[in-house]
Amino acid sequence: MTKSSKKIKFDHLGHYQIIEEIGHGGMAVVYKGIQPSLNRTVAIKVLPESFARDKEFTERFDREAETIARLSHPNIIQIIDRGREEGICYFVMEYVDGLNLDRMLKERSLTFRQTLEISIQVCSALSYAHSKGIVHRDLKPSNILVAKDTFAVKVADFGLVQLAQAAGELSTLTQSNIAMGTLEYMAPEQRRDARAVDFRADIFSFGIILYEMFTGQLPMGHFKRPSEINDQVPGELDEVVLRCLKPNPDDRYQNAADLGQVLEKFLRQDSGFLDNIVRKVKTARERASTALRRKPRRSLFGAGGILLVIILLAAFRSCGKREGGAPAPPQPGAVAPTIVAVPPTQTAAPQPTATRIPTVTPAPRAAMAVPSPTVAGKAEPSPKASSELKTQSAAGPEADLTKAESYAAADMKSVNLRQYAVTSMKSVVENYKESAPAWAEKAQMRIGQIYEQAGEIDLALAEYRRLLQLFPAGSLRADAQFRIAECLKPSGFWSGLDYKRTEKRAKAIEEYRKVYKEYPASPQAPKALFQMGLLQEEENTQESYEAAVSSFDTISREYAASELAPHAMLKVAQLCQSKKIHDYERTIKTYEDILSRYPDHEEEFHILLSIASVIGAQPGEREKAIEAYRRVIREKPGTNDALEANRRIEKLLQMGQPSQ
Repeated sequence: MTKSSKKIKFDHLGHYQIIEEIGHGGMAVVYKGIQPSLNRTVAIKVLPESFARDKEFTERFDREAETIARLSHPNIIQIIDRGREEGICYFVMEYVDGLNLDRMLKERSLTFRQTLEISIQVCSALSYAHSKGIVHRDLKPSNILVAKDTFAVKVADFGLVQLAQAAGELSTLTQSNIAMGTLEYMAPEQRRDARAVDFRADIFSFGIILYEMFTGQLPMGHFKRPSEINDQVPGELDEVVLRCLKPNPDDRYQNAADLGQVLEKFLRQDSGFLDNIVRKVKTARERASTALRRKPRRSLFGAGGILLVIILLAAFRSCGKREGGAPAPPQPGAVAPTIVAVPPTQTAAPQPTATRIPTVTPAPRAAMAVPSPTVAGKAEPSPKASSELKTQSAAGPEADLTKAESYAAADMKSVNLRQYAVTSMKSVVENYKESAPAWAEKAQMRIGQIYEQAGEIDLALAEYRRLLQLFPAGSLRADAQFRIAECLKPSGFWSGLDYKRTEKRAKAIEEYRKVYKEYPASPQAPKALFQMGLLQEEENTQESYEAAVSSFDTISREYAASELAPHAMLKVAQLCQSKKIHDYERTIKTYEDILSRYPDHEEEFHILLSIASVIGAQPGEREKAIEAYRRVIREKPGTNDALEANRRIEKLLQMGQPSQ
C-alpha cells in the first residue's frame, strides 16, 4: 500500500507498521497501520507527547486503558492494544472502512429511515458504555463512523477525554476542543464544570446531533423546533429531540436505552416520511466560510442600515412621547431608543410573538451572547427614570414581578430586550424595597441572573453585591453570595491561558468561604464547600490537596444529609490516595465509611472494587488484595464488578502463588 504524501513522524510503533495519517484532531493523530502478526489493517491513535511527559498520566494510562478496552460492543470501536514507546502513548483500534458522520452528511443524502437507523445504533453504543460507568464527553459527528458496505455504526474515542482529564490536562484538552468544534455539542453543565458531568451530558450532545441531522442546522440560541425548519419531521419527533436538549439534566432522557426505544417506534411506523430525504447538513465550517464570502456584501448593506437607523432615531426623538404613555418593548432585531424606566402600571405589555421563548430553549451560551454596549457603572437609569421608578403600582408586587418576568423571558441575546427586562425589574425593586422587600429582593436577584446569563459578568457581580447592600436581612443573600463566587471562578475554554487564573481562583475560594461562614444553614453552604475544594485541588500542591480534603471533609461531617456528602467523601478518598498525600489507611477508612453510611452509592462508586485496588497497589499486600477482590465476588455476585474482581484475582495468581 502506498504511503500518504502527508509526512509522518514514524514508520512504526511497537510492532505495528505505520502506513499513512488518516485523521488529525486537537486530542490525537490517527494513523492507518498494519498488524504484521495477523496481516490486518488497524487504526493507531497517537496521543499528544505532553501527556506522556506527565508522570501521573503514564501511571494512570494502563489502568484507564484497560477500562476503555473492556468496552466490547458491535457499535463501539474496539481497542485492540495500547502501548508507550519513546515518550509516546498510543491506542491500537479496529479499522473501519467508511466515513465519519460529519463527512457523510456533507457528501451524500440520507433518508429518514437511514438517519433513524444510525441514531438507534449510537444509542445502543451509549447505553452499553454508560452501563460500564464510562461517559464519552466528546460526542460529535466526527466521532461516529459509518461503514461503507454494511452501514454499521461505530462510535470512537470513548473515555479518551476522561483519561486525559484524569491526568490534569483539562486546560490543554479544552483549548484543543475549541478547534475541534466540541463547544457546539457540549452540554450546559459540562461548560460550567467539565469534570462534574454524567452520562446525561452525552444525551444532550446526541440531541444536538439529532437536531443537526434532521434540520441541517445547529440549535443555537433560541432555536426553532425541527418541524418548523423541516416540515417533513413529525411533531412527535420534535418532542424527542427537544427533550434531549433540556438545560436541566433531570429533564432529559435518563438513559440512552430509553431514547433508543423511542426512536425504534418511528421505524415501526408505516409512514411515508421514512423514505424521504433528510435535508443536507451544512457544517459549522461551511457556514463560517459562507459568511466570510458574503462579508463584503453585508458590509455594504450594513452601512446603509446604520444610516437608516440614525434617521429613524432622529425622527423618533423629534416626535416626543404622549403624556403618560410608555414605550412598548422593542422587537427582536430592531434598534430601540434608550429605555426609560416607567411605573409598572404604565408599562405596555410586550407583543407575544416578539418576546416569548420557544417551547424548549437550551441553557444560554455566554460565549455566543451579543455583547452589551452598557459599561459597568453606567447602567443606572437617568434621573428622570429614577424618579418615575418610585411611583407606587396599584397592581401589587407579585403582579408587577410577574409582568417583569415576562419581559425577562424574552431573547436575552438582544441588547434592547435585555435592557428592557432589567429596567422592568428595577422598577419592582424601587417600588417595593420598603413596602414588600421580599418581592423586591427577588427582582434584584433576577437582574443579576439576566446579566450573568447574557455573559455580562461585571454587571452581574455589581447587581448581586447590590442585593447584599439593599437587603441586609433578605432570604436570598446566600444565593447572591454563591453567585458572586461562581462569577469570579475561572471558567471557560480560555481560562487555562488566563494569566490571572491564580488570582481569580483565590478570590472565588474566598467568596465560597463566605457562603459557608456567613450562611452555614443555607443549602448553598455545602455547594460552596464542594466548589471550594475543587478549586483548591486545582493548585496541584500537597498543601492545596490537604486544604481540599479539609473542605470535602467538612461536608461529610456537617452536612451528612446533603446529596453532596457521599461525593465529597469520595473526593477525600481519591485525594488521600494521590501521591501528594498518599495516606493509605485514611483512603481505605473513607471508602469503608462511604459503604456504611451510603450503601446505595456502592454501585455508582464501585467502592468494594476501589478498596481492593488500593490494597493491591501496596507492596507486599497481594494476599490481602486477593481477599478484598473475593469480598467483591461474595457481596456483588453476578455483577460486572465481580467479573472484574475475578479477572484481577487470576492476574495476581499468575504472578506467583501467595505464601501460606
